[in-house]
Amino acid sequence: MKISLLGHGKTTLALGRFFKKNHNEVKFFDDKFTSFHKDNEGFLCYPSKDFNPNDSQLEVVSPGISFTHPLVIRAKHLVSEYDYIDSLFNSVFTPTIISISGTNGKTTTTEMLTMLLEDFKAVSGGNIGTPLIELFEKQSSLWVLETSSFSLHYTNKAHPLIYLLINVEADHLTWHCNFENYLNAKLKVLTLMPKTSLAILP
Repeated sequence: MKISLLGHGKTTLALGRFFKKNHNEVKFFDDKFTSFHKDNEGFLCYPSKDFNPNDSQLEVVSPGISFTHPLVIRAKHLVSEYDYIDSLFNSVFTPTIISISGTNGKTTTTEMLTMLLEDFKAVSGGNIGTPLIELFEKQSSLWVLETSSFSLHYTNKAHPLIYLLINVEADHLTWHCNFENYLNAKLKVLTLMPKTSLAILP
């Protein structure tokens, strides 16, 4: 499969290693690249302007790239990191997921909750700690995820068993364009969660 990773950072590099290991053709596109080259892991890296949506079968976007970016607008098979990982779950392995979001305090809350649940072999990931694809490869059974508004915006299927929203104040308005979009991103996951899940809101 021809896979385009939009953005060259921790999340997409972890995905790139997974895709490469499974014999996919992987290309990275990022504004920081001015010409084609191979990075120190041998990945093909291109300037954003070289992205051809007709030569790509799957695009996974780095959460830091806004939905207004030309890469995202031109993509035809775009999925979030969360939705791609969710597509890998099956009857053999599906972890219990707790997602924590909020304008302030989510990192501390994620770390504290992971520590409190260490007897249940909880591991943290998302914005902090380990990329989700590495949690998947380790088959960790309980994930405590710090979840950004960026990831929530792009996610259309994946949902946690428990969603904890600590607080919401105006933030990341350049990325989201306005407060309404930011708030909608924080609340979007509620529309994806089944009745058997739990949401804790401020």
